[in-house]
Amino acid sequence: MKTRLTFNLKYLSTAILAAGLSLTPCTMKADQVMVSNLANISGSYVGYGSILGRAQGFTTNASGGKLSKIEVALAMPAAPLSATMRLYTDTGGLPSGKNGTGTVLETFNIGPFTATPGYYYYFSFNSVIHPMLSPNTRYWLAIEASSTQASTIGWMFSNPSGSSYDSINHWTTNNYARYSTGGWGLSAVGGLPDARLSYSISIIPEPSTYAAGIGLASLGLVAWRKTKTRATLAIQ
Repeated sequence: MKTRLTFNLKYLSTAILAAGLSLTPCTMKADQVMVSNLANISGSYVGYGSILGRAQGFTTNASGGKLSKIEVALAMPAAPLSATMRLYTDTGGLPSGKNGTGTVLETFNIGPFTATPGYYYYFSFNSVIHPMLSPNTRYWLAIEASSTQASTIGWMFSNPSGSSYDSINHWTTNNYARYSTGGWGLSAVGGLPDARLSYSISIIPEPSTYAAGIGLASLGLVAWRKTKTRATLAIQ
């Protein structure tokens, strides 16, 4: 009996193409910036001195999402720069706690970082916990320092013209707070009512992109199954 094995290259090439395309959306999607004012940094910063905590409030968009990354711009009045950054929930229009109390969604350690005083630097922190940020909800990004760290840190701020900056960044109210020895209190950044401390909040991309990849992978699987069936039937 003669045995003959035949492969249908049409189906095989379709399977390879579909499998390759299914990987593309999963590897090319970047973080999605939810709110940011890093493009509007004024070139000035607020120092700490007797202030042990400064916090900038922000409101999420209508979609919300899982936290991916936080970026801030910091200056160094003295070296080395060292502090702790925390993401708090909101309680009554203020951060829900201080020094790690209250509801802390994630904590990031800053430094110690040594560089040239008088310059500012961008710091990027990737989330490990990826907490879910609810839609249309206020949160607080706080940088807190000990009494020995206070002289080493300055938080750059943005000072756009007009008090209602835009609907995307939600700067229509002054969501800035600070504390020294007591609790948080609302204030204005450097006495400027339009100023906001620098920050950028990015979330993990929407899963719809990955769903498209799964659909293409399914097409590839169907094509592969047809290839396998065709080859089996060709054996005599």
